[in-house]
Amino acid sequence: MSVFVPTCAGVSSLKQLACVDWSQFAHAYSPNKPAHHVRAILEDFAADDVEARIDAYQGIISTVWHQGTIYPATAPTIPFLAALAAETQTPNRGLCLASLVLIAYSVARGDATEPHVASARAAFVASRSWLEAAETLGPEVARSGVSWIRAALFSAEKRDEIPDVVGELEAWGWEGYG
Repeated sequence: MSVFVPTCAGVSSLKQLACVDWSQFAHAYSPNKPAHHVRAILEDFAADDVEARIDAYQGIISTVWHQGTIYPATAPTIPFLAALAAETQTPNRGLCLASLVLIAYSVARGDATEPHVASARAAFVASRSWLEAAETLGPEVARSGVSWIRAALFSAEKRDEIPDVVGELEAWGWEGYG
């Protein structure tokens, strides 16, 4: 499966959501139906309203990472979250990184031969440049989050627990400027 990666960072990347055929992907609440509204959830990361952005985070977590499970809609979501995290002007940027760490946690623990896990891992690989940008442009908590993703996915280390950095990223993101 080829993964679309946005060519620009931050909120501008969301203009490229139409490049993905969301109708071919299912998620936690639509195992046999298209995941059109995942696109709308991602668009809400750019909303003017802080509550809408927090709802977007919760929407991503409950649809493409529900209870730690990876779904077909997870892989195309990863590059957009990474592109959002790679721009310092993205509001609530910490929530994008927290989403990525949680998804990476499940990908690292998942069966690499399972198609959805393999697709999500490929999406992280394809998004590596955006992740590196997020790491260099962030405060220590951003560097810690991306460092954790790198260790979990690109090394032989096995990660058995959700990292503490998720709570730190959420707190940074909920403050509105992260």
